[in-house]
Amino acid sequence: MNTKFSEFIRNASPEEKKRVFMKVMDDVSKAQQAVIDKAHRLDVKDQQCGCYYCCEIFNGNTITEFVDGSKTAICPLCGVDSVIIKVTDKNELKELNTKWFGST
Repeated sequence: MNTKFSEFIRNASPEEKKRVFMKVMDDVSKAQQAVIDKAHRLDVKDQQCGCYYCCEIFNGNTITEFVDGSKTAICPLCGVDSVIIKVTDKNELKELNTKWFGST
């Protein structure tokens, strides 16, 4: 461990220790979220995906935009956040479209 940091922590007030702890936890949280985001983007890569709004099937490599902290893909064809992965049947998409949007 860094000697200067150890000395600082040893001599720091409880408020300073809390501030440092919160900063470290924030940095860890950001790093964890970056890993999760990358993993989710890799989940769709090379997968057959479909959009249950426009009812089209496409390769996940064509997805370039995500929302909700990279948890939700935006359809590259219609721009709606209704993408699911591992889709091979347009009828499945049409059923979801009817369920969620009331149309096909």
